[in-house]
Amino acid sequence: MVVKVPLWVVGEGLSVLALDALASFVLMRVYLKSRRSSALLTAAGWAFDLMAMVAAFVGMDVVNSILLVIFATLLFNGAVRMIEEEGAEYAFNQGLWSVPPFVILAYMGLFLWYRGPSIAGDPALILDEVVLALAWGSAGAMAVIAAAFIKRLEVVYERKARNMSWGLLLFGLHLYPYPFFKDEPWYAPIGLSASLVLIAFLTLCYISLLTSEKFMGISGYSGESSLEPGVIIVGPEKFEELKKELEDIPVLLFTRKPEGVPEKWMVYFITSALPCGGNALSSTDLPRIGELIYNYYHRMKEMGLNGVVILNALEYLIMYNGFSPTLKLLAKLRDFAQLHGGTLVIVTEREAFEDREWNLLKRLLE
Repeated sequence: MVVKVPLWVVGEGLSVLALDALASFVLMRVYLKSRRSSALLTAAGWAFDLMAMVAAFVGMDVVNSILLVIFATLLFNGAVRMIEEEGAEYAFNQGLWSVPPFVILAYMGLFLWYRGPSIAGDPALILDEVVLALAWGSAGAMAVIAAAFIKRLEVVYERKARNMSWGLLLFGLHLYPYPFFKDEPWYAPIGLSASLVLIAFLTLCYISLLTSEKFMGISGYSGESSLEPGVIIVGPEKFEELKKELEDIPVLLFTRKPEGVPEKWMVYFITSALPCGGNALSSTDLPRIGELIYNYYHRMKEMGLNGVVILNALEYLIMYNGFSPTLKLLAKLRDFAQLHGGTLVIVTEREAFEDREWNLLKRLLE
């Protein structure tokens, strides 16, 4: 018996397939240019969603469910990896990690209560339905948790991360009703239309964020640094010369004066104004500065390039943190530069320091 599938179902299904293929293709290109593993994981995830849709088209519900779990798992791991690449904080209260298992347990209990009477007496059907429900529930949970992780990247990507977080949250939540109502005639147009809208929104969010200049960041390298690896202390005049010498290199700059900086430079504004966000960093957040610099050096080394970090706010950091804590940060940054073959440029003047402080600074950074 041939089942006639409505044209709108075919149309929406093909639209989802096209969006999956587009996302996977674009994000794979992003990975090939940036070599960021978060882009590779995400591109693979969209490829598995494409395969999941093909399985759904041919009536392989269990295969579709397994592929959906793989899709959600890859998006989840892509979100975690993205946070690690950006050096952002993603630790949650330990008690929160005990919540997802109980949520899935409650979800499965509700599913068996609702669907139990209609599938009782057929062991094979019970197994298929339970596997399907567990898969969709787990995929939904991973998408929701990934949304919470991506939310942490608002400080870096602002609205793009916020939109992606909302997209993942809604996508995860929309998965939960499917095992309950998939056989109901009224659910098909609602569920498939919601999937199409959410997949379209997520596709736009992922492409928008992962193709952004901030994400691609150091991939636009088109010059060679003339600076030797290690630590260099320069004055304001030499800094102005470096702006011209290194204008084609994706330098990472921390400064109090973000104006007049080459377009390819990645700039963070050091400030005491709160709240901070985007490219603004708190003057007292020394750990965050260290994380950003380590991440930058690491990514540059992975691409076979020598990173250049310029710190043009040393006196300001000392004023808010004290000489000793700031010196400890500089010692750590020196080690980062040496480990990754990068260059750390510190912009300051001898007159800003007492003799003891200057000698200690020079001796530590040599």
